[in-house]
Amino acid sequence: MNRLARNLVSIFVLLVSAVLATAAARAGEEPPVVRALLDSSAINAASRPTYEGLEVAGDGTITLSDLTTTFEADSDPDMAMSYDVKTLVLSDVKDKGGGLFEVGYAEWRHIIVTSGGESVAAVPLITAKSLYIHQPGTELTAIERLRSSNVLAREFAIPEALVLLDNHSIVLEGLSGTWDGDPMTGAGVSRFSARRIHVPGELFEDRYDDNPLAMAGYSELELSVEGTSTTVYSDDAVGFDLEMRLDGRDVGSLIVELGADGIPLALFSAIDTAEPDPAALAGFADGVSLKRARIRFEDGSLTGRLLSLMAEMEETDAETLVADITAELDTVLTELLEPDLARQVSAALTAYLNDPRSLTFALAPAQPVHFAQVMSGLEDPMTLIELLKPSITAND
Repeated sequence: MNRLARNLVSIFVLLVSAVLATAAARAGEEPPVVRALLDSSAINAASRPTYEGLEVAGDGTITLSDLTTTFEADSDPDMAMSYDVKTLVLSDVKDKGGGLFEVGYAEWRHIIVTSGGESVAAVPLITAKSLYIHQPGTELTAIERLRSSNVLAREFAIPEALVLLDNHSIVLEGLSGTWDGDPMTGAGVSRFSARRIHVPGELFEDRYDDNPLAMAGYSELELSVEGTSTTVYSDDAVGFDLEMRLDGRDVGSLIVELGADGIPLALFSAIDTAEPDPAALAGFADGVSLKRARIRFEDGSLTGRLLSLMAEMEETDAETLVADITAELDTVLTELLEPDLARQVSAALTAYLNDPRSLTFALAPAQPVHFAQVMSGLEDPMTLIELLKPSITAND
């Protein structure tokens, strides 16, 4: 499952960030927007991307064919990936000045992603409206490095995509997004959604042919996701507010809200190195501040299925199992948490297990809490509780 999660994250990041990828003929023959696209793509790729053909029509429409971009992973060769696009079309290109180009409409056709020589994803079509491309400077700034990893487009759409993992297919349909903000910095508001994500149940089988998904009564997962993200920049840091909802048919809904400020732009450059130094990365965290956090699960039948499964394993029934668990909650939690918080957690979990509808955990500090304050508060739980204002509620 660790390899599965790693591959999913890598493929998603690749599909989003490598949308900027194109290629290399002779620099003198490349239109300025193509040169900007290649130079921007090369910041995170193993080398400048390559292509087989470049055509410029009378109306200025640019067509690139057989593009290839390679992303290496020095610490894990199996994670090295190649991104191949049969055709990229850029039309209605405007030079906005200052190294910024706006592409009125862009279309990527027949995209194949490979890893270790094997196909791991296929995307027939990606479209974008008002796509912004920057020409990076000779000496890259932190914001240029971050910007090269993100696609800035007023609208994008991926009608369908196929991800292959362990000989099983994950189907994605109706991926789309909008962005409204400052194309020079990337600050703004993004909205994204995926209408359908189909995950076959066989993907969860372990090497002993046990399948926890099937044991809980699911033959497959049908998911959808939507969210909004607001990003702000200062001279040397970035902040964000994220709200995301993941819905699973007959499973439930997971809602995540998170807000943070003061994330150093230099942190992203440090992460991009071949072998990031954990100690160095930790040094960047001191100025990061947490504004809010909220995780909420709205049950759709998952909790009841899991309780029934656990009861069967314990050779008892679900009601007896819940009674046994809740009877011990106060004792166990009092040993782990401050008394008032322990009582709050116990009451919420007891209510949820007896009537599983929703469970919400939140941190609502009165003002942003810096990472350094959290680390200091670990030695004094009461101070930490006062800083973060944690709460947990059920069925509200």
